[in-house]
Amino acid sequence: MKKLIFGMLVAVTAVGGSVATYASSLKSGHANLVPQWYRFDGTNQDDPQSYTATASAPTECSGGSVRCAILAEPQSGDAAHPDLANITVFANKAN
Repeated sequence: MKKLIFGMLVAVTAVGGSVATYASSLKSGHANLVPQWYRFDGTNQDDPQSYTATASAPTECSGGSVRCAILAEPQSGDAAHPDLANITVFANKAN
């Protein structure tokens, strides 16, 4: 039983350490940046400042022809805004 608990502790510690290392590498620019969702505020789709980081695709983005959100890599050094050269998905909404 002691070995099982110790093994679980080691596994949890290893996972926690690798997550912290990965997060730190994202901040420092030493790894590929993970795409995240950005909500478009509707002013200029070619301006990264027109997008706001969001945890997931906005629910109002359900089809249509008007830009609503994008899934893109964050700008290097500024995760609050997307790198518009690295867009993975465009999400649109109806007019």
